[in-house]
Amino acid sequence: MPTFVNTPPSTRLINFKNIEFTNSNLLSQISIIRTEGIQYDLDLVLNFDNLTFSDIEFKSKGYLLNLDQQLPSNLTISNSRFMNIKQGIINIASTKVENPDLLASVHLFNITAENIQENEASFLNVEQEGRLFVSDSSFKNMYIYQDGGVLSGGSSNTITVISNSTFENNSALNGGVFNVKEQSVIKIYSCNITSNFAITSGVINVVSNGHFEIYDSLIYNNHANKNPVSQLLDTAETSVISNTKIYLNHAFSKASIISEFSSCSQLCFVNQNFRDYSSSNFLSEMSETHNEYQFSLIFASLSMISATEINQESLVVDSFVSTLEITDTVIRDFTMEAIAIRGVSSTISLTNLSFVNFTVTDQVDYILDTLDSTLSITNSTSIIFRARSSQVNIQGLTYGLIANAIELGVISSCYNSTISGLTSTLSEVLGRSLLRLESSQNISLSNAVLKNTQKSGVRILSSNMISITNMNVLNCQDGVYIESSTVELLQNSSFESNGNSSKINGGALHITNSDVTLSDNIFRQNSAHDGGAISFTCTSTSLCSLSIPSSIFEMNNATERGGAVYYDYKRPTFGQGIKYFKNSAQYGKNIASYAVKIVFEGTSSDVMKLENLAPGITYDETLKFAVKDYDDQVMVLDSQNQISLTAANSTVAEMKGFNVQPLVNGIASFDNFIVHTNPGNQDVIITASSKAIDQIKIRNVFGSPISNNTIEVDTRFCKPGERIVDNICNTCSAGTYSFAWNSTECNQCMDDAICSGGTEINVNPGHWRVSLNSTSVVECINKEACDGGFQNSEIQPTNCATGYQGNLCTKCSVTENDKYQAVGGFVCQKCPNPILNAIRVIFVGFAVFAYFMVLIIVNVRKTSESEISILLRILTNYVQIISLSLSFSTKYPSSLSDILVPAETVGSSSEAFLSFDCFVMDSEIKGPFPSSIFFKIFLLIWLPLIIFLFVTLIWILIYYIKPKWVPNLTRNLVISFVSIVFLLHPKFAQESMNLFRCVKIDEGVMKTRIDTDIDCYSSEHGKWIAILGLPILVIWVTAMPLFALIVMYKKTRVGEESNVVRQYFLILYQGLRLKHFYWEFVNSLRKVCILISFTLPTSAQIMFALGVLLITWRLQDFLEPYKLRQNNEIEIFGINISIITLCCGLIFNQEKTLASLNNILLIIMVIFNILFIIKWLYLLFLTLGTKHAFFRKLAMLMRYIALQRKRDQFLSTEHSKDHTEQLQRIIKNKQFRKKFKRRQRRKKKLLPKGGMKMKLKMKDQASKSRMLRSE
Repeated sequence: MPTFVNTPPSTRLINFKNIEFTNSNLLSQISIIRTEGIQYDLDLVLNFDNLTFSDIEFKSKGYLLNLDQQLPSNLTISNSRFMNIKQGIINIASTKVENPDLLASVHLFNITAENIQENEASFLNVEQEGRLFVSDSSFKNMYIYQDGGVLSGGSSNTITVISNSTFENNSALNGGVFNVKEQSVIKIYSCNITSNFAITSGVINVVSNGHFEIYDSLIYNNHANKNPVSQLLDTAETSVISNTKIYLNHAFSKASIISEFSSCSQLCFVNQNFRDYSSSNFLSEMSETHNEYQFSLIFASLSMISATEINQESLVVDSFVSTLEITDTVIRDFTMEAIAIRGVSSTISLTNLSFVNFTVTDQVDYILDTLDSTLSITNSTSIIFRARSSQVNIQGLTYGLIANAIELGVISSCYNSTISGLTSTLSEVLGRSLLRLESSQNISLSNAVLKNTQKSGVRILSSNMISITNMNVLNCQDGVYIESSTVELLQNSSFESNGNSSKINGGALHITNSDVTLSDNIFRQNSAHDGGAISFTCTSTSLCSLSIPSSIFEMNNATERGGAVYYDYKRPTFGQGIKYFKNSAQYGKNIASYAVKIVFEGTSSDVMKLENLAPGITYDETLKFAVKDYDDQVMVLDSQNQISLTAANSTVAEMKGFNVQPLVNGIASFDNFIVHTNPGNQDVIITASSKAIDQIKIRNVFGSPISNNTIEVDTRFCKPGERIVDNICNTCSAGTYSFAWNSTECNQCMDDAICSGGTEINVNPGHWRVSLNSTSVVECINKEACDGGFQNSEIQPTNCATGYQGNLCTKCSVTENDKYQAVGGFVCQKCPNPILNAIRVIFVGFAVFAYFMVLIIVNVRKTSESEISILLRILTNYVQIISLSLSFSTKYPSSLSDILVPAETVGSSSEAFLSFDCFVMDSEIKGPFPSSIFFKIFLLIWLPLIIFLFVTLIWILIYYIKPKWVPNLTRNLVISFVSIVFLLHPKFAQESMNLFRCVKIDEGVMKTRIDTDIDCYSSEHGKWIAILGLPILVIWVTAMPLFALIVMYKKTRVGEESNVVRQYFLILYQGLRLKHFYWEFVNSLRKVCILISFTLPTSAQIMFALGVLLITWRLQDFLEPYKLRQNNEIEIFGINISIITLCCGLIFNQEKTLASLNNILLIIMVIFNILFIIKWLYLLFLTLGTKHAFFRKLAMLMRYIALQRKRDQFLSTEHSKDHTEQLQRIIKNKQFRKKFKRRQRRKKKLLPKGGMKMKLKMKDQASKSRMLRSE
């Protein structure tokens, strides 16, 4: 702490001690102690110690101590008390100043002053070069109606130094504690200044070039209407505050002061007399407003240095045409309701200034606000500033979390400014941007780091000559926004993770109506609705330029347009140094703009040409136009505009119909427009236009349209499906069609189809058409396989059901995902799992072999006839004949097919068993055959030999292991071979005949029925007939049965049943008369002949089959080959039903048959087939009834249903055999034969003429039985 030292040595000491002045009333201008007129050159030292002044009142201003500093040495007053003084002051002045450096000083030490009231001057009044030192003192409850509640320094270069003192509860008009003016200075060290009050300047008032210095002190809870700490007015000297805590100083409004003075709450410390006087004299003239700034600078200068800490609810500094320097200072723990530091036409320098733990309310936007000033910020923290019309220099400014901040920095109308080291790591900023440059020029922004904001990182508005380098913008919701500005260069900067999906334009950089150059920047993982990294928008070309010579765009994303860059007016200049990596958007993963041309979809050329356009009818193809941008990208997001097609010359052509279509994802599809012109006209020009293409914008930007958007049209002549009417190609109407060019008429639709007009013919379900130009509709072999309908395919114009394909949908489809196999009757079934299917084929193969083995064993062991076996053979013959009858190409009602489907299933059971297409496909063993069906026929040729080989091995094995089980190996082998051949004979006959069958697929086009891809009786067809058909037909169908027939004939020609026939061929003739042993061969021949008829036309098929059935019926009736009458009757009844079925088929095949007649015939067919089943069951139960009473009762019931005669007897098979053998022996007796003939003649006489010979024959067996019993 500085002190003044007297140069002359003190040689004479005068001490005043223990002096007390109390309870005095004195006149004005009286001095209790006064020093005056002391000669300067005297060696004199004055000391006052332990003075007491109490309860003293002057009438007006008086002097407790009136000290003239014209002394030879310093004057000291110590350990003194001043209590309850009114109008008494301590005055320190120099009456004559010749050499101020030699003036003595006054020292006050350990002074206590309380309850002092002054009206005209401060308690300590320093004037006229006065020098005052105060230390270790206390000044409380002092008030004055003038300036300076405790001390006033003024009147020319006074110096006051105060240390280690306390100033509390003092009041004044201006300067609640101090008032300094006129080039005077007050220096304060380590003092506590608390709870003082003034109308202006609650602590210290500075005017007229006065100034102060405060060090290491505390300024707390001081109050004022204006500036609770200090107002500095019109002073060129710089006041200093260093290492001082300033907090909780308040400014009160006029109304608040009046209220406080009356209620005595916060300002209760203010003396009641002062309150009363102020209310009467000061408050009435006070303005309603109040100045909350701690410091107010008006033409002044203030420096806060050395870690000054300000903890304050009120504002800090208001500067007008002043200089403010704040260095190494912390301002903390307060809520901002107005601008904390305000400067107008000032010079403000902030170095190492930190704002800590404060909140900005909705009433304030900035902490620092300058206007027409010079602002310098260096290495500071959290200064939310606005600079207007100022020159700004920022070198290091860091922001932490600031609640409710709108913008961290605004530079408006500024010039020649430099901003470097701006850093923001905020996690929440509510408002517009971190930094806003507005209406400024020549601004340099460098080394900035802007992170984690909910709004823009930087906004540049209406500014010029802006330069930005080394800026890092990270995780800002709006990135950088540039509007109506010129950014000469933005380079070496990084933009990462800015924007989001709700951001409209430019996740990292949104440029509008500006000239900007970007160089060597990195844009990574930014996102927005349009322009994931950059959005460049303009309204004119005057201020619209974006140049990007080099930058990196990586993993930027746009919700809709432009993953990297989007522009809507003038195209940016893209340099060779640009690199794109993994950017994404719905439209334009790297660059997106606006529509400039219309082209055909899938092309990039604007030269469009339509050929073969049909004049006068709706365009039958889909014509797709794409709207594209400058970069040849389809405007996939445009679903609002339309494309319109109009004729360029309306006299040549005219557009009608749906010539205006909406854009869907940038594509307009035209399939219903009409061009009216002459057929074959090749001079038609169509113009494509759309509001999506702004021609004015394109002309302004590019100087001329980019695309002509015209279409050259060559119209064609009328094609199939159309007819010429008045030079217009009219499509054939529904119900008609046409397949000829330039036709003038349309043909009526064919049967079994629906013509939709043109060339579209929808075939009815169950029918098929070979090609698009075919006029023949044929019925499918399997109606369920053909869905009918229409599809525009030359390969297959008719739809097949799932799993079917090929001509007449007879082939089973095979794809990578699904495979289908034929299971008989041209029915396709989905293939099972290949492994499971292979197991199933092997298992079924073993099962079939076991079945054959069981039948062979049964036949081997059989030494007598079985009536049940005979009935089963009759039923099998019936089922096979009915199945063949339903296989004719006849239009039987579907209901009949459904009823008799079991018969068809039984008849085709062997084919279903042999359908192992999936196994063949999976194992790839088809060989050289065109399809699996030929391979199966090839296997069928060798099947008897394969089965016989395995059976032979088994018999030989048994023969050597258990010889008694095989007493006759030759008999076993012969019976096995005969059984195998005759069990497979129907399949041999059917498959061999199928190779010869053909089917019509089109007019004059026949295909083989077994494989509809092969032409009927072509060289390929003949090859397979020779390789497969003839061997089966010759060897198995003809040679083997014929060989057996010859052998049996030779052995029975003598009319006796030889042992050879009974041993080896019993299975072929059991139940038959011996002389009719061949009857089973006749039945087989009957089936072969019916199968041969399938190669004929439909009507010829039925007629030929009817002839075969009638012949066999006549032979059956005449020969009666079965031993038992009922067997002959049931087989004839089955033949009759087959004849009825074929006759009904002829009627069903007629086109004009009445529906009622069809229903009657259907009922008749169903009744007769049911009746056959009932009769057959009756015979079965009749046979079983010989051993079981239950079946006897069933037979009695069935007899009434079957309408059988009562005289039928229950005969067992064995009894029938014995009866037949006995009958044969008796007939050989001549006497019996004569007697039998006489009885027959008597019966004939009893019949009327013309009687039925048939009736006698039907009764023949019964007569013979009765004769046998009589014998």
